[in-house]
Amino acid sequence: MTYVVTAELNTVVALKYSGSGLDWGKWIVQPSGQVAVGTSEIFQACNRDGSTANPHGWVTYLADDGTEFRFEFADPLWWQNTCTSSMTNVHGPYYLPKPEYPASGDTWTVTYYISTMTDFCDLPVDSEHVIRAWKCSEYGEDRVRGMFGEHKVVHLSGVLNADIPAEAKLWCVMSPLFLTPVSKAILIRDLAQFAVADLTRVDAISPSLLDSALLANHEFQQGSIGVNRLQSLRRLLEERAQSVSADQRDMQIVGLVATLTEKDPVNGWIHAVSSYLSGAEGAEMTRRIAEVLRIVQARLKA
Repeated sequence: MTYVVTAELNTVVALKYSGSGLDWGKWIVQPSGQVAVGTSEIFQACNRDGSTANPHGWVTYLADDGTEFRFEFADPLWWQNTCTSSMTNVHGPYYLPKPEYPASGDTWTVTYYISTMTDFCDLPVDSEHVIRAWKCSEYGEDRVRGMFGEHKVVHLSGVLNADIPAEAKLWCVMSPLFLTPVSKAILIRDLAQFAVADLTRVDAISPSLLDSALLANHEFQQGSIGVNRLQSLRRLLEERAQSVSADQRDMQIVGLVATLTEKDPVNGWIHAVSSYLSGAEGAEMTRRIAEVLRIVQARLKA
């Protein structure tokens, strides 16, 4: 009989594989490489051919700030599954919710979690990842390497305090490399509320509809409502977009509020900022970029 354990990791911070070991069993999918933010499979193990000793071992991963995460798993002969997670050399505001897994079974999946102790977190990003992904034409790669290359990790707060063009700071603010999904969901709420007051007439969108979208965004991130609730709100906002005047600003703001109903806050934040900046030119574009950066810095300082 084959006994298989599959491990998934839902993490708010990107990780690098650092080690593993098996007391019993063999790897089907060897742990290795890097783990991106979100949920992904990190390994799969089973018993050795002809053996009734179920898989039992551990895997470790490192965050860019040096925090090490260890995930252990066991499936004893009496089919009482056990899994644990732990941290050492902790530098970030992390905590580890209990792994989820069935109490017994021949073939089963465990999901480990890495969360943060606060909703809004400025977690570390590998400087080489920033340098390789850099796309801001206002600040060349050589200058970026000169600024970040001496540092192993980069935080968004450091970028926003650096002496670089606002367009470069905006690129980092919108990049998937920086900030957790929950952090970006919070920023969408901040920007939506500000933009409604900044760009539209009082009747462009009803306060009750905005409040409903803000609350739904928060509750979805907390796991207390599902995708169906978000989709129903999106339909209301789409209907509102069809009924508003042809004023471009009004349509932009309805589109921005609609990003509150996106289930992926990483893409939602990109769309929210793009909606707020859409149509602006010259001094007005400069002002709006400055407002986006101000909203982010206010959260970082809170």
